[in-house]
This record gives sequence, structure tokens and C-alpha cells, in this order.
Amino acid sequence: MPAAGAASPTTRQVGKGSLHGLKNLGEAPDSFTFLGTVITIHDVNHVTVRPIVKPEVPSKVLTVIDGQQRLSSLLILLVGLHNLTRQQAWKVFKGKEPDPADSARTHLYSETINILQMLGAAFYERKNFGTTPIYPRLIRAFHDQWAKDEKLKKYESPIANLIYTYSVLADSEPASSKPTDFKPKARPDAGDGEGDLIKRCNEIRTALTKLAQRKAIEELEDLPSLATLATGIEFQRALFNHELDPELCTWLEQLQDEPEAELMRLVMFAAYGLNRIALTVVQGKDEDYAFTIFESLNTTGEPLTAFETFLPRVVMAEKIQDYQDSDAYTYMKGVQGYLDHFDVGDKLQNATRDLLVTFALAETGKKLSKRLPDQRVYMRDTFERYKDSADDRSAYLRHLSDTAAFVGKTWEPAANSPRTLFGLEATAMTDTVKLCLAFLNSLNHSIAIAPLVRFYSEAVHADEGEARSKRIDEFEKAIKAITAFTVFWRATRRGTGNIDSQYRAVMAGDSLTGIGPLARQWAVTDAS
Repeated sequence: MPAAGAASPTTRQVGKGSLHGLKNLGEAPDSFTFLGTVITIHDVNHVTVRPIVKPEVPSKVLTVIDGQQRLSSLLILLVGLHNLTRQQAWKVFKGKEPDPADSARTHLYSETINILQMLGAAFYERKNFGTTPIYPRLIRAFHDQWAKDEKLKKYESPIANLIYTYSVLADSEPASSKPTDFKPKARPDAGDGEGDLIKRCNEIRTALTKLAQRKAIEELEDLPSLATLATGIEFQRALFNHELDPELCTWLEQLQDEPEAELMRLVMFAAYGLNRIALTVVQGKDEDYAFTIFESLNTTGEPLTAFETFLPRVVMAEKIQDYQDSDAYTYMKGVQGYLDHFDVGDKLQNATRDLLVTFALAETGKKLSKRLPDQRVYMRDTFERYKDSADDRSAYLRHLSDTAAFVGKTWEPAANSPRTLFGLEATAMTDTVKLCLAFLNSLNHSIAIAPLVRFYSEAVHADEGEARSKRIDEFEKAIKAITAFTVFWRATRRGTGNIDSQYRAVMAGDSLTGIGPLARQWAVTDAS
């Protein structure tokens, strides 16, 4: 899967939907949990499998354009179920098959072994030969590499490493020995995302343990009772695709909090995860087709933000096989890092809207609406102007990244974080700059961000030494001038006095002062 992707349902949402569906299954045998649409490209030429050992790549590779988080959440849920089911099965059976005369325990053992095999097959594939025959089902494009040789295989991304590490562990341990309890820890140099992934794994483990023990979890439904499973023939067929043994059912009705009861609850939930969680897979013939579908589908219950629909255009412009190593990836990663601080929903939508309103004013001097369609069109059209120039595209994306950095680090940093001028020396954040920022921010004078971004961006990318010092001085002069102007303007008028229009005039160049246009598209490279 590539690095790009839209915001998706969290692990908690996947679990919540699954538990709700499982609860309904007792009353409605056709019930299932739908996780939305996954958009893919059938990568017949293995363009996205880089690095690559061509003879050892799986026969069919799908590159995921949208749906990575949902697939990751589903797979780590299955990994968690597999791990806990192994642990619980050991408590019940101690690695030994039960006496055939005990029909109930024999059938519980059979159902457990069967579900473990299906769970394993869902997240890894075992090749017939090689020193590393275990293949994770999900890897990250441009980071990981399938191979049967220890020297060639590479599973560096958080999701691929987690699946591979657990799969090797589970596959190598004989049923006759006590299984190792898998408790992943973040690697020291793992990079982005691994800490969050481990956190999700731990959340899943805690939730599954409580569900198996019939302990309530806030906002989550309980598992159906074993008695409901034992007496519901249609329920059994919907879960396992067959009816359970009658003697096993009689036994299940009597179980309460025994280890066997906890095991059966895990088996029941695992069966639902394997057989009743659904995804629609859209398989595009090429990048253009897949990204067009990505732009139009709402797969999360939340409209895609204008940034999320803009991201595939950047990937297309850079070519998907080159995107990971491009400057564009670095810039977009910076913007995404800022937006990741906001929860999916209204907070993310509002943060994105405000960011793009500021960016549009700084980039072209445009007063951009906060309406989602207008913002999508603006980002598309302004970026398309540079489709034939890699340098111009890079400058555009760099400016977007600078805007996000200024908003997220300087204007309104995260809670308990100091204001910084990211990319500049600490000395650039003088007491005067701090005072002006605090004053403007206290007025919620966000219209001032765009002109400040212009001076900030010039300073960040100026050559070190005299040139950068000059740009830093210009930034401080600019913020002092903006603060002074704001004080005089507000002091001589009732209310705001339409001060925003004055800033827009300077940015767009329609001004009596002759200062503008300050927006980047018309800015002179060196105005000295």
C-alpha cells in the first residue's frame, strides 16, 4: 500500500461496528459489518513494489489508494484475536487433543483449530520453501519487500513488521508447546506511525480480553451470550457456515466464566471477523481511474477534506513510483503532520478549511470560501497550472507546507508546546515577536497569518548567513507593522472596521499603499 491515504475509521470504530453487527446477527442472520470501499490498482507491472525481487513477488498485487487504515485496523484485530485465542486454547487444552469420548471438548478443540488456521491465512501466507517463507498480506509500497531469502526480505514499515514478526512467531511454535504471548514494542528507529500502531494493538488486546471475560467496556456492546449461540441454529450457520455439535451446544449453555467459556467467546468473535465483516474493493485499471474514484467516494461516513482529495493529484503528478523519494512527499508529509493533530470529523474539516483559506490568500491573494467544493476546485486548478514544471510544483507545495508549519508551530501550537519559528534559529523568536503573536492571536486576528507566512517562508528558505538574517529582520519588522496597524485601526473604529479587506488588498495588489501584491504567485524573487 502507498503512503497516501484518506482519514479512515479508527480501530475503535471498526470494533464498535463489528460488535454491533455480531449482536444483531442473533436476530437477523443476514447482518454484517460494512467497512466501506477500498480503492485499489491491480499493479500488474509491480510498479509500486520497490525494492523488488521479481521472481518472488506474489502473483497478484493490489496497490491500495484508499482504505489503508481500515485494512490495517482489520488485520491487527485478526492478529490480536489469533494471539489471544492461542493463549486461551493453551489454558484449556495444554497442547493436547481431548479424549474423543468427550464430544463437547473435542468439537470445541476442532472449532478452535479451524478458526486459528483461517485467522492466520487472513494476515499471512506461507510459501513452500525458502529461509523466510512467511509473507505478510499487507506491506507498504516503497518500504517493504517480499522475498523468501533472509538477506533480501524487508519488512520495515510498522504494519508489515508487526504482521511478519507475529506470523513467524506463531508459525514456528508447535501446538505441543506453550505459545509465546505476543506483546509488540516500538522499535527505536522505526519512524512514523509505529507508536500509534502499537497503541492500537494494546487497545485491541485490552478490549478482547474484557469481552472474553464478560466485562463491560464503555461505548461498546457486549458479545452475545453463549446460550444465544448454543440455541440459535441460524446464528451458528451465519457465523461458522455450519451448525455446531449438539453436545457442544448443550455444554455451552452451562458455561459461565470458565476458561472454556472465554475461549468460545474469542472463537465466536473471530468467526464474525472472518465471515461477516465486508469491504467493497474497487479495482482500477490505472492511476487516473483509481484516483478519480478516490476523489468522488465518501468511504468513511465523513466527507473527504479538500487536502485529502488534493493528495492523489500530487502523487499522480510526481508518478506513484517516484513519489516516496520526492520533495513533494516531504512537503505533503509536513501538512499531514499538522492535520493529524485533529480528530476525524468537524475538527479536521474546520482545521483544513482554515488552513486552505490562509494558504489561498498567501499563495494567490484570493479570498477563498470555506465551502468544500470551492476549496477542492481551488487546489485542483492552482496546482494544475504547474503540471509541466516540477520546480514550480515543488515551490507551490513548499509554500503549503510552510503555511501549515507556521499555523501549527507558531500561530497556534499544540497544548503545552511553546511557540517556535520552525526551520529558523531559536533567536528568531524574540520577545517582541512573542508579544506580537500573543496579541494578534488573542484577537483571533487570523487574517494576519497570510502576510506573516510570506515573510516567514522567505526567511526559512533563505541561504544561511547574512541573507537569512536579513529575512528574519524583515519578518520581525512585518509583525511589528501588522500589530501596530491593527492597534491603530481598531482604536479609531467601531468594531473591526472591515480590517480584513485591507489585508486582502495588500496580498492581492489592489491597494492604495502600493505595497502589494504580497501573495507568492506575484512576489518578486528578491525585493531588496
